[in-house]
Amino acid sequence: MKRISLLILFCVCGLCVLQAQSLTRKKVYVCINQGKLKSSTWFFAGTTGTFAYGDEFTVLTEKGSWVEVRGINSNISGWTSASNVTTRQIISTGNRTSASAEELALAGKAYSAEVEKAYIDSSHVDFAAVDLMETYVVSDEEELQFMLDGKLNTGEPE
Repeated sequence: MKRISLLILFCVCGLCVLQAQSLTRKKVYVCINQGKLKSSTWFFAGTTGTFAYGDEFTVLTEKGSWVEVRGINSNISGWTSASNVTTRQIISTGNRTSASAEELALAGKAYSAEVEKAYIDSSHVDFAAVDLMETYVVSDEEELQFMLDGKLNTGEPE
């Protein structure tokens, strides 16, 4: 009898832990600079809307590493990678956070504008080509066509 009671208690505790880890119905905040909401969990699915750093959503559904979200202050909804959102509140002032998304990304790499300037000054290398390359944007359509032409896996859901 004690074993059965202990087993039931263990199962109930396990279910509570699993439920606590679920993001469903929780408020989440965008933790990347910007992104697109998709109509499905396929990377190249159609875009249903866009989001930006600090935007608030409610998680509707989870599917693997994807979450379906609906905007709290807007009616947009769609799928995004779960890594694009966090349950930790993003503090912002108006349309500007205390640090830009680029500054936050660089800080995560222990990099700053001062470190970059010191490196450029000491290396005597022209970084104009790198700066130009960083301005080039590849569209989803171009990326998909590249993958199809190269017979690469597009990650299409089964």
